[in-house]
Amino acid sequence: MRKSKPTSLEKHKFEEECARQVLMYCFPDKYSAAQLSESPDIIVPTLSIGVEVTESILQSVQQNMSRASDITGKQIDELSEVNKTNISKGRVVAQVASNGQYVAAFAMWGNTHDLASAYIKKTRKLNANHFSVLRENNLFITSWMIDEGELSDGIQKILSYSANDTFAVYTYHFDHIYICRENLLVTITLKSQQVKAIQIPSPVMSGISETAFTEIFGMTREQYYSR
Repeated sequence: MRKSKPTSLEKHKFEEECARQVLMYCFPDKYSAAQLSESPDIIVPTLSIGVEVTESILQSVQQNMSRASDITGKQIDELSEVNKTNISKGRVVAQVASNGQYVAAFAMWGNTHDLASAYIKKTRKLNANHFSVLRENNLFITSWMIDEGELSDGIQKILSYSANDTFAVYTYHFDHIYICRENLLVTITLKSQQVKAIQIPSPVMSGISETAFTEIFGMTREQYYSR
């Protein structure tokens, strides 16, 4: 049975819902009434708070992950010429399992995330004409699988950029930056340059992921991929 794959829009909506639930868990008094919206992605109407959601993973890494996903589950005679090229050029690492199907993973060298670029890009969007600026404007960056070095360097770059005179050209600035990785939410308050971290238990994060998937797709992961 062929397995369905979420579209890029569905994936982004899933990340938005995960972000909403993480914020509700970590800051219930502030985000209990949070709801999904557009530009910004999350709003709390009663408190005039907006949260834009993005991810920090590099586009090249996303591309290789997509390449690996397209190969996984295929038999050798089902591989496209593009699949074969991606394997031969080492863009993905692929092996044939005992059932004759390929299992592929993306090839990764060096850095895989760029927190500073995500921050700069979304600051520009915050100042775009179509964006609804609220009383408090925040940014939520998902950074799955980011390592400690990249996280630390990214935080320092965001702090330095936010204090840089270059950013004076922008009328609006984010108040808080949330960086979410497995079992951890880092909060950067840009005005005071303060950084805090909140641990999220693994069962809680797993529950958020499952609940968010069901909310966006209308069914569990098991039901979705068994269609």
